[in-house]
Amino acid sequence: MFGVPPKFVGTGKDKVKDYWEPAKKSVLTADLLKRCTTFDKDNIAPATIEELKPIINSDEYDDKLLKNASNAAWGLAKWIRAMV
Repeated sequence: MFGVPPKFVGTGKDKVKDYWEPAKKSVLTADLLKRCTTFDKDNIAPATIEELKPIINSDEYDDKLLKNASNAAWGLAKWIRAMV
């Protein structure tokens, strides 16, 4: 949502995008709530939405799983779903 490029992990066919490490450094900051509340929801790039759809539809993005893992993660997941 905030344009943070992923870090590619793994090799060959097992290479996948990992957003966690880059996000910890640039998104999970003290101003995250402000960034979410002032986010320009009307101008999200279509490519971003298409990239997020498989993620938010995955089994790992289930509300119960996220809420059990972290209330903060669950809240952000709900916000991302609403933006998409």
